[in-house]
Amino acid sequence: MAKTETSNLEQNVAARSQELADIGRRIEVARKQEAETRESLANLTKEAAARSSQISDAEAGIQRAQASYAEVQKQLADARAQLEEVTQNRTAAEQQLKILQQQVDDTQKASAAAAATRDQMRADLQQTQQRQTELQQQLAKVTDDVAARNKDLTALETQRQSARQEILETQAKLQSLQQELTNRSGALREAPNAAGVSSAAPQAPGPDVKSDSSETPK
Repeated sequence: MAKTETSNLEQNVAARSQELADIGRRIEVARKQEAETRESLANLTKEAAARSSQISDAEAGIQRAQASYAEVQKQLADARAQLEEVTQNRTAAEQQLKILQQQVDDTQKASAAAAATRDQMRADLQQTQQRQTELQQQLAKVTDDVAARNKDLTALETQRQSARQEILETQAKLQSLQQELTNRSGALREAPNAAGVSSAAPQAPGPDVKSDSSETPK
């Protein structure tokens, strides 16, 4: 029965050890996923910073374009005033007006393109921020998972130590029973020898007994 109990405990320890190994591997995978998630989060943070910088540059370009547009509008107004005042140079003024009008058109197109670029960058930034939020949630989940796995690992380690202690106690009991069995076996082997010696010893003084009995009447 002690051997069976010891075998069962050893099997339980082996099963617990296998579970610990499996949990260790899962924790390693979770830690790797956590590291990858952190790296992705860092990359997205850098990308968000770059997008923000690009948006700032685009907004600065828009401001410059708007300032240029205002300047061109002012020049256009001046040109029109000159056109009205200087009729003799009408052809040259009209040519200058066309040039300025083209500049106005080009500036408007550049402003519209810059605005479209800014809107696209804002949309990209929103997507990046959303992805960053998702990765942060994933990181929190992985962190909780790692904490739970560590807790399970600690509990299994405690159970394994308890099982080892039970095995040691069982082995000690088994050794004690084996020693007791050995002692009893020795005692049983010595008992017949002792009985034979005790039965043979009283026959030796037979003649002396008779002489004592013969001397008694005297």
